[in-house]
Parts: sequence; C-alpha cells; structure tokens
Amino acid sequence: MGCRLSDHGLDRFYFATSTAAEINSAFSTLLSGKTLSTEEAEKYKTAMMLELCRMNHKRGWTQQFHIGALRNSNSRMFDRWGLILDGIQLALHRTLLIFSKFLSELDRMTS
Repeated sequence: MGCRLSDHGLDRFYFATSTAAEINSAFSTLLSGKTLSTEEAEKYKTAMMLELCRMNHKRGWTQQFHIGALRNSNSRMFDRWGLILDGIQLALHRTLLIFSKFLSELDRMTS
C-alpha cells in the first residue's frame, strides 16, 4: 500500500498570508543563495507547508505535526546513543493561535 502518513517536526507553526508572486520571488532569492528576510521566510514556510498539506489531502494521507519537538536535549544519552535516541521533549510555544489560522486556511483551500 505504501506510505499514507506525512510527518513534520516543526520548531513552531508558521502563518503569514502571501501572494504567488511573493512566493516565487522568495524561491528565486533562495536559489540565488541569498537569505530571506524574517517576513519573507514566514510567508515562504507557510506557503510550503500549506502546499504539502494540500498534496497530502489530495492523496488521502494523514498529516501529523510535532510542534516544538526538541531532540537530542539530554547530553548524557546523546553521548551514549547518538541522535534522537535520548527521547523527545515537547517545548511550549505561543503557536496555538498561529496553528488555528493555518488550519483555517488549509480548510479553505481544500473545501
């Protein structure tokens, strides 16, 4: 049957409205090796995640988010076992409002 789940670990959720022209410009900026401004990055990350979610929805995949996941935070266990094996701690961020706006936009796009 293949994969049916898309799993994303995010430091926080992103949401900023943008136009297609702004996203195309941001993509060109990144391709040229330049850095995006904070506002451009927020818009680009939002657009990318919305598009990934739209594609997942089209295929009937489950979308899973791990928001604020901190990995490799226990140095003793990291030294002993390496990456990610020390357990995952969830950090709290002021992301619920942003997440609700993101989900509202996603619902609008897929309805």
